[in-house]
Amino acid sequence: WRLRGSDGGNISLSPGSHVNNLLVLGLSTSLLHIWLGELAAAARALAEFQATEGAAGRPWMMATVCWAEAEIALTNGDHTLARHHAQALTDISLAHGHATLIGIGYQLLSFVCQSQGEHQDALRALQQLMKREQAARAEGLKSRVEVIEWQLDLRRQEQRVQRLAQQ
Repeated sequence: WRLRGSDGGNISLSPGSHVNNLLVLGLSTSLLHIWLGELAAAARALAEFQATEGAAGRPWMMATVCWAEAEIALTNGDHTLARHHAQALTDISLAHGHATLIGIGYQLLSFVCQSQGEHQDALRALQQLMKREQAARAEGLKSRVEVIEWQLDLRRQEQRVQRLAQQ
């Protein structure tokens, strides 16, 4: 909020980021109120978050609304509704490939399932998260190997050019 006030409300870190920054601020405010147990303030912040100009149709926003709604349901002790919203968060995030929100979704889903005594479902959610993280690490290692191979090939080509120039 101090950052927003320091530049007249235009918290743009890059071109076009102003609306996203406001959305993140709104979501953070909502979650903070939820975690402090201030549900009326959280509901107001969430409604403001959803009403932010340009917010409609952003998959990450729809997923984070599910996150906040799951947290509200948890705070109210409604584990069934919390599980529904956690699953929706996970499904939307998976459909749009948003890795951070996928991780939050699986962790939240596991927590809710465990809170309901559904330990197998909780374990399955964590296993899905682990599989995704392992696949991401494997892909990262594969990319690094490719970069190293390109660098070695470039060095070979440079050495070849030098030999040809000397000849």
